[in-house]
Amino acid sequence: MPNDSTTLSAAGLRARVTVEQAEEICKKWQAQLDAGAIITKIDVSCRAWPLECLLKLETALSRAAPTVQILQIDDIIASLPTDDGFASLGFFNRIFPPSASPKIHTIDLSDNALGTRALLHIPDLLARPGLERLRLTNCGMSKEVAEALATMLMANASELKELRLGRNQMHKEGAASIATLLTQCTRLEQFGYDGSRPLREGTVSLVNGLQALVEKMGGTSSLVELDLNDCFFGSGEEDEDALPTLLQVIRASPHL
Repeated sequence: MPNDSTTLSAAGLRARVTVEQAEEICKKWQAQLDAGAIITKIDVSCRAWPLECLLKLETALSRAAPTVQILQIDDIIASLPTDDGFASLGFFNRIFPPSASPKIHTIDLSDNALGTRALLHIPDLLARPGLERLRLTNCGMSKEVAEALATMLMANASELKELRLGRNQMHKEGAASIATLLTQCTRLEQFGYDGSRPLREGTVSLVNGLQALVEKMGGTSSLVELDLNDCFFGSGEEDEDALPTLLQVIRASPHL
């Protein structure tokens, strides 16, 4: 697939990258940079990247880091042994710390297995100033990961415009952690929690978090997209049902 000159793309078959392929990709990228391209997006998604292959890209990625705004690193550790996957995630954490890549506002880490140990390898990707859009769909995140993630994001929560956490298994406890985070996301426009099975209690936590955000914002919200598919709202006839509060949030969100 052709790409514009502002993107460093590693498009190819969804398979494990070889050292030889990485070397060819790096040559292409270096040519783009030598030609004066101002890189705003890195896309290495949907291919498994062992660390030895990523190291072949380091020079080009480091050159591009100061101007990069979008980091597309979804589905990059499939089929890799656990520790190898951690090493690959840690590579991006090392190459793109806030000091070296201050313009990054969007990171997609979807379809990577992210347990609590994995989060320890990417603190500078997640807990960074200026992060506006974070996508973590289908990352196998548990309630423990949800708690750790919420803690990592809290300091810069007011900058988040998009947070996608769908198709994880964070249950009611994880939903409670995310709900606390939501109360601080004063610029939130897009929130996805579809397929993460918060059950009744977790759904109540989420909508209460959104309602607290509405109140914090003076009775209105910036939401333009809200995906809570597979949450349990009830009929609104029981006191513990989330539906009445959800309706309040919807009414307070004129751009939904």
